[in-house]
Amino acid sequence: KKKINYFEIDFQLTKDNRLICLHPNDNKDLSNKNIRELFFKDIKKILDLNDKCYDDLITKLLKNNPKMLIITDFKENNIEGLNFISQNFSKQLNQFVPQIYFAHEYVHVKKMGFNKIIFTLYKIPNLSNEEIIEQINDMDLYAVTMDPARLRKGLAKILKKKNIFTYV
Repeated sequence: KKKINYFEIDFQLTKDNRLICLHPNDNKDLSNKNIRELFFKDIKKILDLNDKCYDDLITKLLKNNPKMLIITDFKENNIEGLNFISQNFSKQLNQFVPQIYFAHEYVHVKKMGFNKIIFTLYKIPNLSNEEIIEQINDMDLYAVTMDPARLRKGLAKILKKKNIFTYV
């Protein structure tokens, strides 16, 4: 029986410094309490609010599932969010696979203690394959993610020769 061990989750930090699983929209100024009230009021009667995707639940989830890997996706404030994870999930840090969106983020994320890093290319669409290869030559990457257009331009074949796994 095979199990899925990889989960990509959209994260945000609340203004009161809590990690939540929430795709960004205009919630930057909301606190943990505000978000729980706004987004979960309709299901509050059915589910316990402590059972939502917040930092406390993520800790329990990772502790109970040691093979689980969470691929992070911070649409905004990536370095700040990953720094929060590195400081608050030190015992589970090896269960996080952070995505970086720009080459300059790599050094910061590596210094935070993350071992598996994914370079996600959708925020740098104008770079050529050669420019991307030049950027990643000094990186020890777990994988590279790209859109189908980049796949068609042959980047995945180049990365395969370098033994870098790709996701599209």
